[in-house]
Amino acid sequence: AILPFEQPLMRSFGVPTTFVGHPSLEDAMCLRATHDAQSAATPSALPDTHWALPPRHFHPPQPYASHSATAELAVGTTRLCVLPGSRMNEVQNMGPVLVDAVTQLAQHVAKLEVVVPTVDAVHDHVRRLFESCPVPVHMVNLSHQPPRHQYTLFASCDAAVAASGTVVTELAIAGVPTVVAYRAHPLTALIARLVANVRFVSLPNLLLGRPALPEFLFADCRAAPIASALRTLLTSEQARRHQRHDMRAALAIMAGEQPCTAEPFRSLLNRCAAAHTASQYVALSPGSPLPSERAAHVLLDLLRSRYP
Repeated sequence: AILPFEQPLMRSFGVPTTFVGHPSLEDAMCLRATHDAQSAATPSALPDTHWALPPRHFHPPQPYASHSATAELAVGTTRLCVLPGSRMNEVQNMGPVLVDAVTQLAQHVAKLEVVVPTVDAVHDHVRRLFESCPVPVHMVNLSHQPPRHQYTLFASCDAAVAASGTVVTELAIAGVPTVVAYRAHPLTALIARLVANVRFVSLPNLLLGRPALPEFLFADCRAAPIASALRTLLTSEQARRHQRHDMRAALAIMAGEQPCTAEPFRSLLNRCAAAHTASQYVALSPGSPLPSERAAHVLLDLLRSRYP
């Protein structure tokens, strides 16, 4: 199981399950260990949790392939990270909306620059989409870069807008205030609304049970409200601080440090406890085995028990 409450839930149905941790937290643990080792000789003020990376602590990797006159991010600018997706259908649905949102946002936020991380499969298409953007755009292909480059890039930005997915959790780890958006084919959107029995789609909001990160989904995925939400994050330090606090709370739940009290998880876990099927998981903590190592130990133990 990659989330702690999945262990008692699955065991309540008779499925042997062990919580090992979310893969994204493995990145956070490795990055934190590296950061701590580098700063050991020069102690600095760290955030109040060991999961989230300090915003602006790292500098973006160079060089950039840029549409602007300079190939580097200028000092004193407001940096927005735009992530339209890693699949072509996502980019085709999300790209024009996000370009329009950035265009509207540029009218209210001075010295705005946009950073667009991409992957090989969509890089050229995304570059063409953002050619009409009225602000400097820095395209960064992360396909062949180690994870630390991605988090370094994220942490250099003031805020982000991202297509819903794992990247939202990764932005939370980097401590980047984020707006979540997603647009799909109308038929897909209709089926999702009929089948999905959840209020939110991003993992931090699901774990917290409230819209800590603004979400604009399907028919609500429009440029004007997205630009308005981003304007709030980019112009209000209090809004950014509150969202980072909520991100750290969600990451603490993911690590097993705090219980998940959001519905419907709380009701499900209460049923497990009532049936005496609740089980204690081992939370992730600094210095503990990584999720991949924990998963490997579980598999090895299973093989040894079956093939002594």
